[in-house]
Amino acid sequence: MRTVIVRANNVVIVGNVPHSVDCSALDSAIYVIEWNGVRGHIEYVNDSLDSPDSYRANEVVDDFSPYQSLLDAWQYVEDHPPPPSPPTSPSPSALVSASYFASRKRAADLLAESGDVYGAVKFLLNVK
Repeated sequence: MRTVIVRANNVVIVGNVPHSVDCSALDSAIYVIEWNGVRGHIEYVNDSLDSPDSYRANEVVDDFSPYQSLLDAWQYVEDHPPPPSPPTSPSPSALVSASYFASRKRAADLLAESGDVYGAVKFLLNVK
């Protein structure tokens, strides 16, 4: 299965499924590791392309075992997803607004029930 490790973003992708994984143990010169299940390569951070001495070419990888702990961490997150966030309560201003409009609608309904439809419409439209 295709695996991609992006050190700077702390992301491990297996197949097409990304998870946040702490990649800080990797060498800071590593930008990304790609693995196809049999073979892969390491891409390095090349901040200064002006200096050929600091440039590091991609490195072919035939052994994924040094990075297996990151794959294990990805698998743990995959098997133990975080609990869903609790529902958020409406803000106090939203509650006041909802209460205000509900009370206005109830008042207009009472006017309409009493036969004053014109008054109910004026009240809802806030017409004086």
